[in-house]
Amino acid sequence: MPSLSLAIPAYNEEESLEGTVNAYLAALRELNGDFEIVLLDDGSTDRTCIIIKDLASRHPTIITPVFHACNEGMARAFENVQRAAKKEFVLALGADGQYSSDIIAKCLPHLDVCDVLICKRKQKHYSPYRALISGLYRWVCRVCFGIDLFDPGGAKVIRRRLFDELPVRSRSVFREPERVIRAVWGGYRIGMVEVTCVPRQAGKARGCNLRLILSALRDIGILWWKCRFTKAASKFPRSQHH
Repeated sequence: MPSLSLAIPAYNEEESLEGTVNAYLAALRELNGDFEIVLLDDGSTDRTCIIIKDLASRHPTIITPVFHACNEGMARAFENVQRAAKKEFVLALGADGQYSSDIIAKCLPHLDVCDVLICKRKQKHYSPYRALISGLYRWVCRVCFGIDLFDPGGAKVIRRRLFDELPVRSRSVFREPERVIRAVWGGYRIGMVEVTCVPRQAGKARGCNLRLILSALRDIGILWWKCRFTKAASKFPRSQHH
């Protein structure tokens, strides 16, 4: 079984964080493999930081805490928590517990033939507005780059070395989709698995505010321009999803 880092950034998730981590920890222990959990506090103003320190003190050989002095935003939080990982593969999940703990067991069998595994949610439990934005996000990526990312804003398992081999230019939440696009261009092996999600039980969703949307559209436009009008991407051979 490949080694796995579970990377979880959190911002003001005091109500859901501990229960989420305990559920994922129990699932990892059942698999009896080589794993770790990296928890990042993105400058929270509630008790999230205290909870992370407590979890790390109770599980010092398993949980690695990372702290931002101030809130650096979703894109930077996900990037930094994944780069802090040390295992062969990295699965980044939110601290809200929306992904069922069985996501780990569902992903692991695919990792011997994948460098990137996209976790496509069967049901997203979105409001009509957020469902529309999510659908448009997938459609725009497909139209601009000819690649179906299945669930651009969803969880992904990424081979750790790809963070160094595939540097990305985006500074928004489009960082992860860009990394997948560059992985396809580079001929890396891409897979997809359907996973189960549940509605958020506590806290506040922040993945669909106007500033995040506009910054993602800006980065999509920049990457599309470079692909369309420069030779920046010509060195990446096109490949198909496996």
